[in-house]
Amino acid sequence: MNFNNTPVKRIRLEHAFNIRDLGGLETADGSVIRWNRLYRGDCLAFLSPDEWKKLEDFGIVSIIDLRSKSETLLMKDQVPETMQYYHCPLQKEEIDFENAAESASKAFTKSLADGYQKMLYDSPELIAGAVKTVVQCLNKGGVLFHCTAGKDRTGVLSAVLLTLLGADREDIVAEYQVSFTYNQRGVNKAAMELPDYQSMLPMLGSDAAHMEQLLHLFEELHLTSYLTEHGLPDSEITNLKDLVLERKGS
Repeated sequence: MNFNNTPVKRIRLEHAFNIRDLGGLETADGSVIRWNRLYRGDCLAFLSPDEWKKLEDFGIVSIIDLRSKSETLLMKDQVPETMQYYHCPLQKEEIDFENAAESASKAFTKSLADGYQKMLYDSPELIAGAVKTVVQCLNKGGVLFHCTAGKDRTGVLSAVLLTLLGADREDIVAEYQVSFTYNQRGVNKAAMELPDYQSMLPMLGSDAAHMEQLLHLFEELHLTSYLTEHGLPDSEITNLKDLVLERKGS
């Protein structure tokens, strides 16, 4: 496949606000995360055919949807035949869109940090399964995983992958924080359309403290052991590194 392999951190689209490449980060062993391999994003349901083509031009061949079943039914990804679609929800709870603020509060309790912790404790096999799917898809080409805002569920999976790859803690936190800036257009749109928007404001940020707490939890759980105990073989972690990392200058 011929595609645009020029490093681009953020893919600018009209109908999605937070799609970006995780490439370019240096890891603990001196390797670098390759460009055009791992992408994270927000809702893709409203992309035009030209926008899907643009994603394909960046080497993306697999779409991994981390949203709940109800979200996928309400806002379906119109994935073209040239790509493969995988549904890998990271939470067992469904989201009630008729009572969005209340539903979000149940999912994320007192704070986003609590919500991330709840995700790890309640759905370990789903997280391990999502990582496994990412690795298997990487054998075919670039992978884009996404949720609705591209911040929370996507942020958790991104942090898991970057930690496994050996990215620096500060880089993982900084990468997470970018979401709030990129999501401003979507946030402004939500302000006009959601009657309970104000009550959801605390959940729309991407504060460094939230990710710091998540990374601390990774350490407490011994992330690699946590994942292997819930269905991710050690060989898949090795494959992830082989498929994504490269030595500097190579």
